[in-house]
Amino acid sequence: MDRGMPERRPLRRFAPSAGEDLSRPRRFEDSRTPPPYGSRGNSPGLPFEGERGMDRMDRSGVGPGGRGVEAAAAAKAAEAAAKAAEQEEKKAKRELEAAKRAAEEEARRAAKEAEVLRLKEEKEAKAKAAAECADVAKALVASGLKGKELWAAAQEKGDAAKGSAILEVVLGSVDSNEALASLGWMAGAQYGTVLKRRLAKDTTDQKEAVYAVQRVVEARGYPKVGGDPLLEKLFHGLYGADLLDEAAFTGWRDDDREEGNKRKAVVQTTPWFQWLETADEDDDDEEEDDDIEELNNI
Repeated sequence: MDRGMPERRPLRRFAPSAGEDLSRPRRFEDSRTPPPYGSRGNSPGLPFEGERGMDRMDRSGVGPGGRGVEAAAAAKAAEAAAKAAEQEEKKAKRELEAAKRAAEEEARRAAKEAEVLRLKEEKEAKAKAAAECADVAKALVASGLKGKELWAAAQEKGDAAKGSAILEVVLGSVDSNEALASLGWMAGAQYGTVLKRRLAKDTTDQKEAVYAVQRVVEARGYPKVGGDPLLEKLFHGLYGADLLDEAAFTGWRDDDREEGNKRKAVVQTTPWFQWLETADEDDDDEEEDDDIEELNNI
């Protein structure tokens, strides 16, 4: 016998027993063949376990480790449900925030449109009022009335007879630049009375009057008379006659409103504003001297 080959164990043969069905194939077993399924009290469905398999089963019929598997499955399902609920909550929150942002954006858009509409209506109202005032001023100047008679006629027109509008019509009615620079038109017997009374204490209309002077001079091309700008001469005359206060001129100069070639107008009147500051200092010194003299006389 070749020692390199494993020894085969002989099969044990069994003689047929009494009453054995020889039509069925014989079954040969060796000593290593496990006992038939269900032998030695083995319960059906639990191969080779015997009574020990029954000990490993619970009364519900679940096999070894069954309860742990069910618990793990239940925990996994609960975790999935929690994640799904969390996702739904986040989704609802995002939708709520998006709706809030959309509502805020719509409110801002509506407010902006309302503001644009308001400014447009305000501008149109101002333009309409200015046109009405201009028509009233043109009618007053065209009437040929002057002095106190013109003032009486202006009173009948009420607030429609704006001093700034009357000043612009008066300046435009003067033919030559030299006549404007002579300032004869602002005498009381001419147009000075109505202008002074209409412009008095109305700071807003006084600033509009400065703009009116700028428009008239700009329409004439910012000319010079006697070597000096016409605009500067008019500023000096209106201030000297107490028709316009200093605040009206500085308010016009410092105003952000750009009308026409305002930059050129400001350049032409810069020397006059420098003079105005010096004049204010001289007036303060004179008032201080008067106060000291009054104290010495007490």
